[in-house]
Amino acid sequence: MESKHKPPSSAQRFVLMTLGACIVCIVAMLSVASTTPSVYAPHSVFVIFPALFVSIFPFSDFVVMFLGALPITLVYLVCLYKGSKQPEQISNLSIVLITALALACVIVNAFLFSSGAAHQGLLHVIFIYVLNGFFIVSIPAVYWRYMKNRNLLNYTQFVTLIFIWLAFCAFPWLGPTL
Repeated sequence: MESKHKPPSSAQRFVLMTLGACIVCIVAMLSVASTTPSVYAPHSVFVIFPALFVSIFPFSDFVVMFLGALPITLVYLVCLYKGSKQPEQISNLSIVLITALALACVIVNAFLFSSGAAHQGLLHVIFIYVLNGFFIVSIPAVYWRYMKNRNLLNYTQFVTLIFIWLAFCAFPWLGPTL
């Protein structure tokens, strides 16, 4: 399927990448905003592990949150940069990996249900499951829209939604308080 639009300019790519990176970074920082997992800070393992590593140093809470969010934000930028040059193509391998991540998230959440209910409370676990369900349903919907109209904006929305999910609530910490 050929794109009906002219290729995106460098300025358009820069603006979309910067905006998306800021959103992913802020969401990742919210994932570890409190010292214990909560509805507003589910402690996604993609963010909490780097934040835990950085927390051994005498940094302020904001710096720990930012440095914990930095790895996933950088991975987002690399993925978006590589794909933004040809937003008309999302590889089958990428779709397989995203599907595998979603299935792994469902399986991990199922196994950690009792631990999460015991440590964070049933309301927290249910809310995190609803959030994960929202993202797992929304990602294919955004992908479908992208397939209908393959352009940089739809590509950026697709990649950003995946990374928001990964940074915020995919594979949440459902164990003892950290």
